[in-house]
Amino acid sequence: MEDIKKPEIENENNLDEEPQTGEPHHGLIDESNKYGSSYVPNVRIDMKPTTRLDATPPTEKKPGFDGAALVVLQWLSYALWGFTVIAMSTLAAAVLTFYITGSNIGDVVLYSLAAVLVLLPISLICDVLYLKNEPDTRTRSSSVVMTVHAVLLALLGIGSLITIAFSLVSLIVGSTGHDGIMVTLYTSLIVALLFGLLFLRTVLPKKYSKIRYFFMTIMVISVVLVCVFGIFGPIADAQVTRNDKLIEANLPTVGEAITTYATDNNQLPPTLSDLKLTGDAKKIVTDKLVTYKIEASSMKKNIEAPADYYYQLCVTYKKASADQNITPTPVYGSSSSSSANSMITPTGSDYSYYVTTVPHPAGDKCYKLTTYSYDADTYSGNNI
Repeated sequence: MEDIKKPEIENENNLDEEPQTGEPHHGLIDESNKYGSSYVPNVRIDMKPTTRLDATPPTEKKPGFDGAALVVLQWLSYALWGFTVIAMSTLAAAVLTFYITGSNIGDVVLYSLAAVLVLLPISLICDVLYLKNEPDTRTRSSSVVMTVHAVLLALLGIGSLITIAFSLVSLIVGSTGHDGIMVTLYTSLIVALLFGLLFLRTVLPKKYSKIRYFFMTIMVISVVLVCVFGIFGPIADAQVTRNDKLIEANLPTVGEAITTYATDNNQLPPTLSDLKLTGDAKKIVTDKLVTYKIEASSMKKNIEAPADYYYQLCVTYKKASADQNITPTPVYGSSSSSSANSMITPTGSDYSYYVTTVPHPAGDKCYKLTTYSYDADTYSGNNI
Protein backbone atom coordinates (compact mmCIF):
# COMPACT_ATOMS: atom_id res chain seq x y z
CA MET A 1 0.00 0.00 0.00
CA GLU A 2 2.89 2.38 0.69
CA ASP A 3 4.27 1.86 -2.82
CA ILE A 4 0.95 2.89 -4.29
CA LYS A 5 0.42 6.00 -2.18
CA LYS A 6 3.99 7.36 -2.60
CA PRO A 7 3.66 8.29 -6.25
CA GLU A 8 0.41 10.05 -5.46
CA ILE A 9 2.21 12.31 -2.97
CA GLU A 10 4.93 13.01 -5.44
CA ASN A 11 2.35 13.88 -8.06
CA GLU A 12 0.75 16.39 -5.71
CA ASN A 13 4.13 18.02 -4.97
CA ASN A 14 5.06 18.32 -8.60
CA LEU A 15 1.65 19.62 -9.73
CA ASP A 16 3.02 23.15 -10.39
CA GLU A 17 6.20 21.98 -12.02
CA GLU A 18 4.62 19.79 -14.70
CA PRO A 19 2.25 21.65 -16.95
CA GLN A 20 -0.94 19.98 -18.16
CA THR A 21 -0.70 18.91 -21.75
CA GLY A 22 -4.45 18.69 -22.19
CA GLU A 23 -4.25 15.11 -23.37
CA PRO A 24 -7.01 12.92 -22.05
CA HIS A 25 -6.30 10.17 -19.62
CA HIS A 26 -7.44 6.72 -20.59
CA GLY A 27 -8.04 4.99 -17.36
CA LEU A 28 -5.92 1.94 -16.66
CA ILE A 29 -3.71 2.31 -19.69
CA ASP A 30 -2.46 5.76 -18.63
CA GLU A 31 -2.01 4.70 -15.04
CA SER A 32 -0.05 1.61 -16.02
CA ASN A 33 2.24 3.63 -18.25
CA LYS A 34 2.79 6.12 -15.48
CA TYR A 35 3.48 3.73 -12.67
CA GLY A 36 4.95 0.88 -14.63
CA SER A 37 3.76 -2.32 -16.20
CA SER A 38 3.56 -4.02 -12.82
CA TYR A 39 0.87 -1.61 -11.59
CA VAL A 40 -2.46 -3.25 -10.73
CA PRO A 41 -5.28 -0.84 -9.83
CA ASN A 42 -7.32 -1.47 -6.75
CA VAL A 43 -10.57 -1.41 -8.76
CA ARG A 44 -13.01 -4.26 -9.17
CA ILE A 45 -14.70 -4.52 -12.56
CA ASP A 46 -17.86 -6.65 -12.54
CA MET A 47 -18.60 -7.86 -16.09
CA LYS A 48 -21.82 -9.68 -15.17
CA PRO A 49 -24.99 -8.23 -16.85
CA THR A 50 -27.42 -6.49 -14.60
CA THR A 51 -31.07 -7.57 -14.45
CA ARG A 52 -33.90 -5.07 -14.22
CA LEU A 53 -36.29 -5.72 -11.39
CA ASP A 54 -39.31 -4.51 -13.39
CA ALA A 55 -38.68 -6.73 -16.43
CA THR A 56 -41.41 -9.32 -17.16
CA PRO A 57 -40.34 -12.82 -18.09
CA PRO A 58 -41.34 -14.02 -21.57
CA THR A 59 -44.53 -16.06 -21.67
CA GLU A 60 -45.03 -19.17 -23.71
CA LYS A 61 -47.62 -18.94 -26.49
CA LYS A 62 -50.57 -21.19 -25.78
CA PRO A 63 -51.94 -23.27 -28.64
CA GLY A 64 -55.30 -22.11 -30.03
CA PHE A 65 -56.91 -19.13 -31.76
CA ASP A 66 -55.68 -15.58 -31.33
CA GLY A 67 -55.68 -12.30 -33.20
CA ALA A 68 -57.70 -12.17 -36.40
CA ALA A 69 -58.58 -15.87 -36.21
CA LEU A 70 -60.19 -15.34 -32.80
CA VAL A 71 -62.22 -12.37 -34.10
CA VAL A 72 -63.47 -14.47 -37.03
CA LEU A 73 -64.42 -17.26 -34.62
CA GLN A 74 -66.25 -14.74 -32.43
CA TRP A 75 -68.17 -13.37 -35.44
CA LEU A 76 -69.14 -16.86 -36.60
CA SER A 77 -70.29 -17.81 -33.11
CA TYR A 78 -72.62 -14.81 -32.76
CA ALA A 79 -73.92 -14.95 -36.35
CA LEU A 80 -74.58 -18.70 -36.38
CA TRP A 81 -76.45 -18.51 -33.09
CA GLY A 82 -78.60 -15.74 -34.55
CA PHE A 83 -79.45 -17.82 -37.64
CA THR A 84 -80.18 -20.81 -35.41
CA VAL A 85 -82.67 -18.80 -33.36
CA ILE A 86 -84.39 -17.56 -36.56
CA ALA A 87 -84.65 -21.10 -37.98
CA MET A 88 -85.84 -22.35 -34.61
CA SER A 89 -88.54 -19.65 -34.49
CA THR A 90 -89.76 -20.53 -37.99
CA LEU A 91 -89.97 -24.20 -37.06
CA ALA A 92 -91.84 -23.36 -33.84
CA ALA A 93 -94.34 -21.24 -35.78
CA ALA A 94 -95.02 -24.07 -38.25
CA VAL A 95 -95.44 -26.63 -35.46
CA LEU A 96 -97.75 -24.34 -33.47
CA THR A 97 -99.81 -23.68 -36.60
CA PHE A 98 -100.34 -27.41 -37.04
CA TYR A 99 -101.38 -28.10 -33.44
CA ILE A 100 -103.52 -24.98 -32.99
CA THR A 101 -105.18 -24.48 -36.38
CA GLY A 102 -104.80 -27.94 -37.92
CA SER A 103 -103.12 -26.52 -41.04
CA ASN A 104 -100.03 -28.30 -42.27
CA ILE A 105 -97.40 -26.21 -44.03
CA GLY A 106 -95.17 -29.20 -44.62
CA ASP A 107 -92.49 -27.57 -46.79
CA VAL A 108 -91.80 -24.87 -44.19
CA VAL A 109 -91.45 -27.52 -41.48
CA LEU A 110 -89.04 -29.59 -43.56
CA TYR A 111 -86.78 -26.69 -44.55
CA SER A 112 -86.68 -25.12 -41.09
CA LEU A 113 -86.06 -28.52 -39.46
CA ALA A 114 -83.15 -29.19 -41.82
CA ALA A 115 -81.73 -25.72 -41.13
CA VAL A 116 -81.92 -26.17 -37.35
CA LEU A 117 -80.30 -29.61 -37.43
CA VAL A 118 -77.37 -28.21 -39.44
CA LEU A 119 -76.93 -24.88 -37.64
CA LEU A 120 -77.19 -26.09 -34.03
CA PRO A 121 -74.10 -28.36 -33.91
CA ILE A 122 -71.98 -25.86 -35.89
CA SER A 123 -73.00 -23.05 -33.53
CA LEU A 124 -72.15 -25.16 -30.48
CA ILE A 125 -68.69 -26.05 -31.85
CA CYS A 126 -67.84 -22.43 -32.70
CA ASP A 127 -69.07 -21.14 -29.34
CA VAL A 128 -67.14 -23.72 -27.32
CA LEU A 129 -63.94 -23.00 -29.26
CA TYR A 130 -64.37 -19.27 -28.80
CA LEU A 131 -65.10 -19.63 -25.09
CA LYS A 132 -61.88 -21.60 -24.56
CA ASN A 133 -59.75 -19.00 -26.35
CA GLU A 134 -61.56 -15.80 -25.37
CA PRO A 135 -59.30 -13.29 -23.58
CA ASP A 136 -60.32 -11.80 -20.25
CA THR A 137 -60.31 -8.30 -21.76
CA ARG A 138 -61.85 -7.65 -25.17
CA THR A 139 -59.72 -6.02 -27.83
CA ARG A 140 -60.94 -3.20 -30.04
CA SER A 141 -61.88 -5.58 -32.87
CA SER A 142 -63.65 -7.92 -30.48
CA SER A 143 -65.61 -5.02 -29.01
CA VAL A 144 -66.75 -3.90 -32.47
CA VAL A 145 -67.98 -7.41 -33.33
CA MET A 146 -69.78 -7.66 -30.02
CA THR A 147 -71.43 -4.24 -30.43
CA VAL A 148 -72.72 -4.91 -33.95
CA HIS A 149 -74.33 -8.22 -33.02
CA ALA A 150 -75.67 -6.93 -29.71
CA VAL A 151 -77.49 -4.06 -31.46
CA LEU A 152 -79.08 -6.41 -34.02
CA LEU A 153 -80.17 -8.85 -31.33
CA ALA A 154 -81.62 -6.07 -29.20
CA LEU A 155 -83.66 -4.75 -32.14
CA LEU A 156 -85.01 -8.21 -32.96
CA GLY A 157 -85.91 -8.79 -29.33
CA ILE A 158 -87.72 -5.44 -29.12
CA GLY A 159 -89.63 -6.29 -32.29
CA SER A 160 -90.76 -9.55 -30.69
CA LEU A 161 -91.96 -7.69 -27.61
CA ILE A 162 -93.98 -5.33 -29.80
CA THR A 163 -95.57 -8.33 -31.56
CA ILE A 164 -96.47 -9.85 -28.18
CA ALA A 165 -98.18 -6.63 -27.11
CA PHE A 166 -100.06 -6.40 -30.42
CA SER A 167 -101.23 -10.02 -30.13
CA LEU A 168 -102.51 -9.49 -26.60
CA VAL A 169 -104.47 -6.40 -27.67
CA SER A 170 -105.91 -8.31 -30.64
CA LEU A 171 -107.06 -11.14 -28.39
CA ILE A 172 -108.82 -8.66 -26.11
CA VAL A 173 -110.38 -6.46 -28.79
CA GLY A 174 -110.75 -8.77 -31.80
CA SER A 175 -113.66 -11.16 -32.29
CA THR A 176 -112.30 -13.55 -34.94
CA GLY A 177 -109.05 -15.22 -35.91
CA HIS A 178 -108.04 -16.19 -32.39
CA ASP A 179 -106.19 -19.31 -33.55
CA GLY A 180 -103.86 -17.32 -35.80
CA ILE A 181 -103.28 -14.74 -33.09
CA MET A 182 -102.40 -17.45 -30.58
CA VAL A 183 -99.82 -18.86 -32.99
CA THR A 184 -98.28 -15.40 -33.39
CA LEU A 185 -98.31 -14.81 -29.62
CA TYR A 186 -96.61 -18.09 -28.69
CA THR A 187 -94.05 -17.74 -31.49
CA SER A 188 -93.19 -14.20 -30.40
CA LEU A 189 -92.70 -15.34 -26.81
CA ILE A 190 -90.22 -17.99 -27.96
CA VAL A 191 -88.38 -15.49 -30.16
CA ALA A 192 -88.17 -12.88 -27.38
CA LEU A 193 -86.85 -15.42 -24.86
CA LEU A 194 -84.18 -16.85 -27.16
CA PHE A 195 -82.99 -13.48 -28.47
CA GLY A 196 -82.87 -12.12 -24.91
CA LEU A 197 -80.63 -14.98 -23.76
CA LEU A 198 -78.46 -14.62 -26.86
CA PHE A 199 -78.10 -10.89 -26.15
CA LEU A 200 -76.85 -11.62 -22.63
CA ARG A 201 -74.50 -14.28 -23.96
CA THR A 202 -73.08 -11.73 -26.43
CA VAL A 203 -72.49 -8.71 -24.18
CA LEU A 204 -71.28 -10.43 -21.00
CA PRO A 205 -67.51 -10.97 -20.66
CA LYS A 206 -65.76 -14.26 -20.09
CA LYS A 207 -66.14 -14.22 -16.32
CA TYR A 208 -69.89 -14.74 -16.78
CA SER A 209 -69.38 -17.97 -18.68
CA LYS A 210 -72.19 -19.68 -16.73
CA ILE A 211 -74.70 -17.56 -18.69
CA ARG A 212 -73.23 -18.91 -21.91
CA TYR A 213 -73.51 -22.53 -20.87
CA PHE A 214 -77.05 -21.84 -19.68
CA PHE A 215 -77.92 -20.38 -23.09
CA MET A 216 -76.43 -23.41 -24.88
CA THR A 217 -78.46 -25.75 -22.69
CA ILE A 218 -81.70 -23.86 -23.32
CA MET A 219 -81.07 -23.88 -27.07
CA VAL A 220 -80.42 -27.63 -27.18
CA ILE A 221 -83.51 -28.43 -25.10
CA SER A 222 -85.72 -26.11 -27.16
CA VAL A 223 -84.51 -27.52 -30.48
CA VAL A 224 -84.99 -31.12 -29.32
CA LEU A 225 -88.54 -30.46 -28.09
CA VAL A 226 -89.65 -28.56 -31.19
CA CYS A 227 -88.06 -31.13 -33.52
CA VAL A 228 -89.81 -34.00 -31.73
CA PHE A 229 -93.19 -32.26 -31.97
CA GLY A 230 -92.47 -31.38 -35.58
CA ILE A 231 -91.50 -34.92 -36.60
CA PHE A 232 -94.46 -36.61 -34.90
CA GLY A 233 -96.84 -33.79 -35.84
CA PRO A 234 -96.81 -32.01 -39.21
CA ILE A 235 -94.12 -34.18 -40.81
CA ALA A 236 -95.91 -37.43 -39.93
CA ASP A 237 -99.17 -35.88 -41.09
CA ALA A 238 -97.58 -34.81 -44.38
CA GLN A 239 -96.42 -38.38 -44.92
CA VAL A 240 -99.93 -39.73 -44.34
CA THR A 241 -101.66 -37.11 -46.48
CA ARG A 242 -99.08 -37.08 -49.25
CA ASN A 243 -101.50 -38.78 -51.66
CA ASP A 244 -104.28 -36.44 -50.60
CA LYS A 245 -102.23 -33.45 -51.68
CA LEU A 246 -101.39 -35.11 -54.99
CA ILE A 247 -105.09 -35.72 -55.64
CA GLU A 248 -106.10 -32.21 -54.60
CA ALA A 249 -103.56 -30.60 -56.89
CA ASN A 250 -103.82 -32.87 -59.95
CA LEU A 251 -107.36 -34.27 -60.19
CA PRO A 252 -108.60 -31.08 -61.94
CA THR A 253 -105.89 -31.65 -64.57
CA VAL A 254 -107.26 -35.13 -65.21
CA GLY A 255 -110.72 -33.61 -65.70
CA GLU A 256 -109.35 -31.10 -68.22
CA ALA A 257 -107.57 -33.90 -70.09
CA ILE A 258 -110.89 -35.82 -70.38
CA THR A 259 -112.57 -32.71 -71.80
CA THR A 260 -109.76 -32.30 -74.33
CA TYR A 261 -110.02 -35.94 -75.34
CA ALA A 262 -113.81 -35.68 -75.80
CA THR A 263 -113.45 -32.58 -77.95
CA ASP A 264 -110.74 -34.11 -80.16
CA ASN A 265 -112.26 -37.60 -80.49
CA ASN A 266 -116.01 -36.94 -80.10
CA GLN A 267 -116.22 -39.44 -77.29
CA LEU A 268 -115.04 -40.04 -73.76
CA PRO A 269 -111.74 -41.87 -73.31
CA PRO A 270 -112.23 -45.61 -72.66
CA THR A 271 -109.66 -45.51 -69.83
CA LEU A 272 -107.55 -42.87 -68.16
CA SER A 273 -104.46 -44.47 -69.70
CA ASP A 274 -105.60 -43.04 -73.05
CA LEU A 275 -105.14 -39.49 -71.82
CA LYS A 276 -102.04 -37.42 -72.48
CA LEU A 277 -100.87 -36.74 -68.93
CA THR A 278 -97.50 -35.80 -67.49
CA GLY A 279 -95.94 -35.27 -64.08
CA ASP A 280 -98.00 -35.74 -60.95
CA ALA A 281 -101.25 -35.90 -62.92
CA LYS A 282 -99.93 -39.03 -64.60
CA LYS A 283 -98.70 -40.34 -61.25
CA ILE A 284 -102.15 -40.39 -59.62
CA VAL A 285 -103.40 -42.39 -62.61
CA THR A 286 -100.55 -44.90 -62.74
CA ASP A 287 -100.63 -45.30 -58.94
CA LYS A 288 -104.39 -46.01 -59.19
CA LEU A 289 -105.31 -43.18 -56.85
CA VAL A 290 -108.28 -42.26 -59.03
CA THR A 291 -111.07 -44.44 -60.46
CA TYR A 292 -112.79 -43.51 -63.73
CA LYS A 293 -116.44 -44.41 -64.40
CA ILE A 294 -118.40 -43.66 -67.58
CA GLU A 295 -122.08 -43.27 -66.83
CA ALA A 296 -123.86 -42.19 -70.02
CA SER A 297 -123.53 -40.19 -73.23
CA SER A 298 -125.93 -38.64 -75.67
CA MET A 299 -125.79 -36.57 -78.82
CA LYS A 300 -128.38 -34.04 -79.84
CA LYS A 301 -129.74 -34.24 -83.38
CA ASN A 302 -128.89 -30.60 -84.03
CA ILE A 303 -125.34 -30.71 -85.28
CA GLU A 304 -124.70 -27.23 -83.94
CA ALA A 305 -125.61 -28.27 -80.40
CA PRO A 306 -123.02 -30.01 -78.23
CA ALA A 307 -123.30 -33.64 -77.14
CA ASP A 308 -123.18 -34.20 -73.39
CA TYR A 309 -121.11 -36.92 -71.70
CA TYR A 310 -121.33 -37.96 -68.05
CA TYR A 311 -118.68 -39.66 -65.97
CA GLN A 312 -117.28 -39.88 -62.45
CA LEU A 313 -113.81 -39.57 -60.92
CA CYS A 314 -113.61 -41.32 -57.55
CA VAL A 315 -110.80 -40.98 -55.01
CA THR A 316 -110.12 -41.82 -51.36
CA TYR A 317 -108.86 -39.17 -48.94
CA LYS A 318 -106.94 -40.10 -45.80
CA LYS A 319 -108.00 -36.93 -43.98
CA ALA A 320 -110.52 -34.18 -44.46
CA SER A 321 -109.23 -30.88 -45.82
CA ALA A 322 -108.15 -28.36 -43.21
CA ASP A 323 -110.98 -25.84 -43.65
CA GLN A 324 -114.36 -27.23 -44.62
CA ASN A 325 -115.76 -23.70 -44.96
CA ILE A 326 -113.55 -22.73 -47.89
CA THR A 327 -115.48 -21.47 -50.90
CA PRO A 328 -114.65 -23.77 -53.84
CA THR A 329 -112.69 -22.26 -56.70
CA PRO A 330 -113.99 -23.48 -60.09
CA VAL A 331 -111.59 -25.27 -62.41
CA TYR A 332 -112.80 -24.95 -65.98
CA GLY A 333 -112.07 -27.35 -68.83
CA SER A 334 -109.74 -25.97 -71.47
CA SER A 335 -111.93 -27.21 -74.35
CA SER A 336 -115.21 -25.64 -73.26
CA SER A 337 -117.19 -23.97 -76.01
CA SER A 338 -117.56 -20.82 -73.92
CA SER A 339 -116.90 -19.61 -70.44
CA ALA A 340 -120.63 -19.20 -69.90
CA ASN A 341 -121.40 -22.82 -70.80
CA SER A 342 -118.52 -24.08 -68.65
CA MET A 343 -120.09 -22.51 -65.57
CA ILE A 344 -123.50 -24.12 -66.09
CA THR A 345 -124.42 -27.18 -64.05
CA PRO A 346 -126.60 -29.66 -66.02
CA THR A 347 -130.26 -29.07 -65.31
CA GLY A 348 -131.89 -31.55 -62.98
CA SER A 349 -128.67 -33.23 -61.89
CA ASP A 350 -125.70 -32.75 -59.58
CA TYR A 351 -123.08 -33.00 -62.35
CA SER A 352 -120.48 -30.30 -62.88
CA TYR A 353 -118.25 -29.21 -65.72
CA TYR A 354 -115.21 -28.85 -63.46
CA VAL A 355 -113.48 -30.58 -60.56
CA THR A 356 -113.20 -28.81 -57.20
CA THR A 357 -111.20 -30.88 -54.72
CA VAL A 358 -111.15 -28.48 -51.75
CA PRO A 359 -112.90 -28.74 -49.37
CA HIS A 360 -113.40 -32.48 -49.09
CA PRO A 361 -114.24 -34.98 -46.33
CA ALA A 362 -112.17 -37.96 -45.28
CA GLY A 363 -112.87 -41.27 -47.01
CA ASP A 364 -114.30 -42.05 -50.46
CA LYS A 365 -115.38 -39.17 -52.66
CA CYS A 366 -116.84 -39.34 -56.18
CA TYR A 367 -116.97 -36.25 -58.38
CA LYS A 368 -119.86 -36.34 -60.89
CA LEU A 369 -118.69 -34.58 -64.03
CA THR A 370 -119.93 -33.84 -67.52
CA THR A 371 -118.39 -32.60 -70.75
CA TYR A 372 -119.49 -32.16 -74.36
CA SER A 373 -118.30 -32.07 -77.94
CA TYR A 374 -119.56 -30.94 -81.38
CA ASP A 375 -120.17 -33.34 -84.29
CA ALA A 376 -120.05 -36.22 -81.88
CA ASP A 377 -121.03 -39.76 -82.68
CA THR A 378 -123.22 -41.56 -80.20
CA TYR A 379 -121.08 -43.27 -77.59
CA SER A 380 -122.15 -45.60 -74.90
CA GLY A 381 -119.75 -47.21 -72.49
CA ASN A 382 -119.58 -49.31 -69.37
CA ASN A 383 -117.91 -48.49 -66.09
CA ILE A 384 -114.19 -48.82 -66.38
